[in-house]
Amino acid sequence: MLRRSLFSTLSTLSTIAVVPIIASCTETEVGRPDTGVRVDARADTTADAPTPADTGVDSGVMADVQSVDARSCMRDDDCTAPDLCTNAQRCMGNRCVVIGGVPSCDDSVSCTDDRCDAMAGRCTHVPNDMRCPSGQFCVEGSGCLSEVPCEIGDTTCQRLNSNSCMGTWSCDAARRRCIRSAPPSCDDMNPCTTDTCMPSGSTYLCGNEPMHDFMTNPMHCGGCMMACPTRANATTTCAAGMCNWACVMGAVDGDGDLNAPRAAMSNGCECRSDGMPDVPDLMFRDNNCDGIDGDIARAIFVSPMGNDSNPGTMAQPKRTIQGAITAAAASMPVKDVYVAAGTYTGQVTLSNGVSIYGGYNPAMIPWSRGMMNTTTLDSGNTTAVAGNG
Repeated sequence: MLRRSLFSTLSTLSTIAVVPIIASCTETEVGRPDTGVRVDARADTTADAPTPADTGVDSGVMADVQSVDARSCMRDDDCTAPDLCTNAQRCMGNRCVVIGGVPSCDDSVSCTDDRCDAMAGRCTHVPNDMRCPSGQFCVEGSGCLSEVPCEIGDTTCQRLNSNSCMGTWSCDAARRRCIRSAPPSCDDMNPCTTDTCMPSGSTYLCGNEPMHDFMTNPMHCGGCMMACPTRANATTTCAAGMCNWACVMGAVDGDGDLNAPRAAMSNGCECRSDGMPDVPDLMFRDNNCDGIDGDIARAIFVSPMGNDSNPGTMAQPKRTIQGAITAAAASMPVKDVYVAAGTYTGQVTLSNGVSIYGGYNPAMIPWSRGMMNTTTLDSGNTTAVAGNG
């Protein structure tokens, strides 16, 4: 009877749910309100995890809950985050720990510019060579160094190439240090150009500009090193690439050759107009623009073709040197004696204040004076040559 009732009950329950009965050492009573029959059940001690019904999750899947561990680090700069600039982190116990606030980003290196980069979410330390002594460079993590460490293939040395005209930096494979090449040369071997080097990114450009104005510079008039020659008593200028001269105050271009072409010879402003006396000299210069080497107004002229009854002018010269000396001494003021080339005889008595100059040629109008014009004084046993003085 009991056996049939159990079968009947199980048959009835089978339409409701399948209840597995597994052999076990423990008996459990399962009561069913509609039958009042006690059923032995075996508890499964090998069940893995609660079912969705046990957890109350409607989807039937357990929620995957994982704990988030802090990132590992060696220093504060290893800690990065999108909100780092407003929510600081510190490396503590080799783990990034949020401490909040604004990070200092100070790397304790005085030559770096330290700041928090909100876009990158990290602290940056930009080397600033201007904070180092001359000849040294800022190295991140180290400070100011005279030699910058590098590795082949890295970009450490490229940062130093701020001025390619001073040379280009590269990494020396043997020493693992940045070295600079020799500065580039922009010399075009032209002495009249200004040679400059202009940095252009990672390279450079040479400039070779004329250093002189060939249109107005008298030292380079019309071209490089084409200096205008100097001329006596004159100032030199350059206009439109051509040399020009002008007499200084008190000087006169008596023969009109002052602005002759560059290749032509010119005696410049050979005359003076300031009343200064023109004393005959061995350069045979006409310093007062009266047409001769000397002062016409202050001289008595002598010529073998003259006559002592003449006044002693260039047109009417005296015949003897003594006659000219007498006339010169009697003049007020006292004059000098200018003697034409030739031979003169007779005794000569000099007079105080009267100078005698020879070497003139009356055939040349006006009386020209030169080294080839010899004046000879024959006074008996003694022959005196007046010559050029």
